[in-house]
Amino acid sequence: MREYNAKRYKETIKRVMRTYGKRLLIILAISLAAAMLMELFWNRQALQIDKTDRGMISVPLDNLYTEGFEARDGKLILTGQPAMIRIDQPCSYVRKLEYAFAYPYDFVAVARICPTADAEATQSFIDIADGNNRLLTVSEVSVDASFDHVDLIFPEGTEGLEILSVNYDNSVHVSGRRILATATALLLILWILSCPSILENRLEYAFLWIGMGACVTIVFTFPAQKVSWDEAYHFRHAYELGLGTRIILSPEVQYYGSDDEVASLLYPKTMQEFNNLEQGLDRSAIYDPDASGNQVIRSGFASFNDIGHIPCAIGISFARLLHLPLATVYKCGRLFNAWFYLLLTWLAIRRAKIGKQLLTAIALMPTLLFLASSYSYDASLNACAFLGLSYVLSELVERDTPITWRRYLIIIGSLFFASGVKLLYAPLLLLVLLLPRQKFRDKKTVYLMKGGVLLVCVLLLAVMMLPTLLNPVGVEADARGGATSTGGQLSVIFGNPIGYAKLLLMSVLSSAVDFTIGNGIFGTMAHYGYVPFGGFITVLMVFLTLTDVAKDTLRIRERVVILGLVGIIVAFIWTAMYISFTPVGAASINGVQGRYFVPILLPLLLALQTTHIENHIPRAVYHRIVVGVPMLLTYSVILYKVFVNAS
Repeated sequence: MREYNAKRYKETIKRVMRTYGKRLLIILAISLAAAMLMELFWNRQALQIDKTDRGMISVPLDNLYTEGFEARDGKLILTGQPAMIRIDQPCSYVRKLEYAFAYPYDFVAVARICPTADAEATQSFIDIADGNNRLLTVSEVSVDASFDHVDLIFPEGTEGLEILSVNYDNSVHVSGRRILATATALLLILWILSCPSILENRLEYAFLWIGMGACVTIVFTFPAQKVSWDEAYHFRHAYELGLGTRIILSPEVQYYGSDDEVASLLYPKTMQEFNNLEQGLDRSAIYDPDASGNQVIRSGFASFNDIGHIPCAIGISFARLLHLPLATVYKCGRLFNAWFYLLLTWLAIRRAKIGKQLLTAIALMPTLLFLASSYSYDASLNACAFLGLSYVLSELVERDTPITWRRYLIIIGSLFFASGVKLLYAPLLLLVLLLPRQKFRDKKTVYLMKGGVLLVCVLLLAVMMLPTLLNPVGVEADARGGATSTGGQLSVIFGNPIGYAKLLLMSVLSSAVDFTIGNGIFGTMAHYGYVPFGGFITVLMVFLTLTDVAKDTLRIRERVVILGLVGIIVAFIWTAMYISFTPVGAASINGVQGRYFVPILLPLLLALQTTHIENHIPRAVYHRIVVGVPMLLTYSVILYKVFVNAS
C-alpha cells in the first residue's frame, strides 16, 4: 500500500509539473524582472546625478555648525539645549543623510529640511521625525530632494548623546526587502490570474501558496523585534521551552523577552537601520554560557498554555542547533509558527464540506497571517480551532457517513489543543454532541465518544472557572489594566448581576460588526496599525456569508445550539477581560480585541447563513474573489511598510 501511494504521489507531482511547471517559471521570471525594474524606478534620481556625486560622502564633524554640542576626541557630545547640527548640501541632490551615534536609550530627533537659506523665517521647511531605538548605532533620514541645509534637532533629555560621523548617501541602493515584497505580490497576482483550474478544484492549495508567500514576506521584511501584541512575552516563553537545546539567556534575549522593556522600542526606518539592528543582535553570545551577563536556565513549560508556543520553540531550537545568529533565530521562530498555521489550516480547508470558501477567506485575512508570522500562540490556537471545527461541521452535514475513530480523535485533539491555549474555547467540544445516532456504529460507540467529549469539556471548564470562584483573591488580575482585582470584580458581578448583564450585552452589541466581519477582527496588524480600505473586509465577509452555501447545510436545531455555544464563549471572553483587565466597578470592559473571536467565527457565520440564495458565479471567478481580496488587503500593508522603510 505504501509503495502504491508513493508511486501515485510521484505521478501526481510529475503531472502537475508538466501542466504548470513552465507557466510558473514564466510567472517567476516576469515577477523578478518587474521587481528589478521597480528598483530602477526607486533609484531613478540617484541614477540621474553625476557619477562624481554618487556614493557615500563623509562630512568632517569639525566643519559642521552645531549648538549644544561639544567636540571631544573626534566626536560631538550633546551637553545642553538647544541641541542642533546643521548640514549644508554639497551637491544638487541628496538621497539620504546618515549619522552614527552612541546612546543607550530610545530618542526621537527632528530632521528639518530647509529648501532655502531663509526657510525658517518663511516657515517653508519640512520636519521629519527621526525615531531611533536603543539597539541602533546608525540613523538614516530619507531626504530624496535638493535643499539648502538640514538641521538635526535633538530633544531635551538626550544629554550625553554622541555623534560619531555624518554622511551623505547618493548611492544606488538595491533593497532585498523591497524586491521580495514586490516580486511575491506580483507572483501571487499573476498566479491567481493564470491558474484557474487549481483555484477551481484545489482551493486548499491556493490558500497554501498565497499564505506561504505572504507569511515568508512578512517574516523577512518586518523588523526582528516586537511588532505584534505581547510578542516579547511569547518570544521569551518559546525561547525557554528549549526543545533539544541548552537554554542560555544573553542580555539581548532577556531584553527581547520583556514586554515592559520593548514596549516602546522604535522601529527602524530604512534598510541600513534594519541591517544595523540585526548586526547588533547577532553580536549576542547566545551559545556561550560564560559570556558577560549570560544566564543558563532550566527549560520547560511555565504553564499549560505553553503548548501554543511549541511551533515557535521548534523553529528557535532548529536555528540554535545550527548555531545561527540571534536575528536569524528570532526569524526562524516566526517562520515555523507560520508553517504550523498554514499546514493545519490547509488540512482544515481540504476536509471542509461546508464553509470551505468562508474558511479560506478568513484564514487569509491580514490579521490572521500577521499573527501567524509573529510570536503568538493565537496562530496555533486558530489553526487547531479551524481543523477541529472543519471536521466536526463536516460530520454534521455528512449525516449518512459513520464517524471513524481517526476523525473523532482529530476533532478532540485539535479542539483540546485550542482550549489548552485558551480555556475559553472549551465549549466548542460540545459540538460533537450534535452528531445524530446514525453517525455511530452502535450505542457503545455513542456513549464512549459523546461521554469522552463531555468529560473533557467539563474538566477544562472546571480548570478555568473553579480557581477563580473558590479563591478569587488568590487569582492575579492583569496589572496592565490598571486598578484591577479579581475578587473585587466578582463582587461587583454577583452584587449587581442585572447591571453587569446590561453592561455585557451593550458591550457585545456595540462591537458586534467590527469584531465579526470588520476591521477590528481582520484588518488590524497590532503596532503596525489598521489595513487601509477596511470597509472592503465587511463587504467581502457579507458577500461570502450569503454566497458560500453548500448543498447540505446545517439544520435549525444545529444552528440554535451553535449560536448558544458561541454566545457562551462570547460571554466568557468579555467577562474574563472584565475580571482580569478592567478596573473594579468600571462602566466599560477593557482589553477585548477582535482576534479573540476568530476561533468561533466560522460556526457563527454558518449558523446565520440563509438557504434562499443560489450562487451561479463560475467557480474559478468566485475563488479568485475568495483568495484575491484578502491577499490584496494583506499586501497593501506589507508593501506600504516595505516601500516606506526600505529606502
